Amino acid sequence: MENDSTDKVVKVVKVVEEKQTPAIQYSNELKEDLKLTLSNLREKSLTTSSMKAKWIGYMAKEKEALVRLSSVRQEYQKTLMSKMKGANAFDKLKNSNADDETLKKIDSTRKQIDLSLEVIAQAITSLSEFGYNIKNAIEVIKLNG
Repeated sequence: MENDSTDKVVKVVKVVEEKQTPAIQYSNELKEDLKLTLSNLREKSLTTSSMKAKWIGYMAKEKEALVRLSSVRQEYQKTLMSKMKGANAFDKLKNSNADDETLKKIDSTRKQIDLSLEVIAQAITSLSEFGYNIKNAIEVIKLNG
């Protein structure tokens, strides 16, 4: 039973290490989504709500990853506890948490997800304001044209 639990944790940690959604990728995608020119004004005005929905989907995906990561961390800590038998297991676990590479990787991934969530929240706010930018651009074109 303990071996199954350890194998499961190892598999999830490998998935965590291969996670390819850092905040920088989101930031670059947001730049493209918010690029507004005369030639794409009509397209952007029609797709703003779907872009916002896309970013809300990204947020849901990252929050789901955060929940999974928290459960993996808890399961891994339980595995460590079961390996450390005796009355001082809790103290040993506290001391080993600081040195454990797997926990460091999990915590690092959590920080990446938190940063991604911040970027996504900002993207959703920017997309809400983007509709006003499009409206203002259309008004300027009407005045000049």
